[in-house]
Amino acid sequence: MGRVVAQRRLIAVAAAAAFFCSANAQSFEPVIGVKASANLPNVTQIGLIDQHPYYETSGSFGYGAGIFLFYQPDWIGFQYELTYTRIGFEFEPSDYAQRLDFPNMPTLTNDNEYFAMPLLLIVDLHPSPTARFNIFAGPKIMFLSSATRTMSLYGEETEQDAKGLYESTVYSTVVGVSFYAEGMAFDIRTDIDSTPFTKQVTDEPEFAISMFEASVGLYF
Repeated sequence: MGRVVAQRRLIAVAAAAAFFCSANAQSFEPVIGVKASANLPNVTQIGLIDQHPYYETSGSFGYGAGIFLFYQPDWIGFQYELTYTRIGFEFEPSDYAQRLDFPNMPTLTNDNEYFAMPLLLIVDLHPSPTARFNIFAGPKIMFLSSATRTMSLYGEETEQDAKGLYESTVYSTVVGVSFYAEGMAFDIRTDIDSTPFTKQVTDEPEFAISMFEASVGLYF
């Protein structure tokens, strides 16, 4: 709960700073762009059961697409984004979990879809009239759109709607680097300090998710 409150405060501070910056940069024209991205998620278990992990987790490549609004009146600026993000990952029961519950727990392959809204503070490390090399950081909110889970056991697969097993809203902090030049935008980023994205079910622990993400875009 404390992380959620901290993330909300960070969003409020970033929004206030963005308003202040825009109010003092009347001569600057914002840049609007579109982007496509690829991601590799990292799922981590929050807490252990008797000092043992419940699931072994792994991520698979996902993708996303969206729009962004970027403006940088001086060496500092802001970027707003709205993106659709597809995230794939797998839960495979650990040896301990299989001994604890029953010997034949299925492998769970998950495919979740989110709408993500990062609000990023941009700092230009190399001011230039034709190119910008930036570092950035800021809060991100992800809203769950859909979740599909495939259970695999003995060569048989069963697919189910798993939206009820995940939190509808996930908060995290994003850090990364970006490069803008001649209508093209590139960035590499990762999430830190993510809140739980699964709901606690019976005795299973919660999990948090972060992502390594790379994107390319066009701005106008």
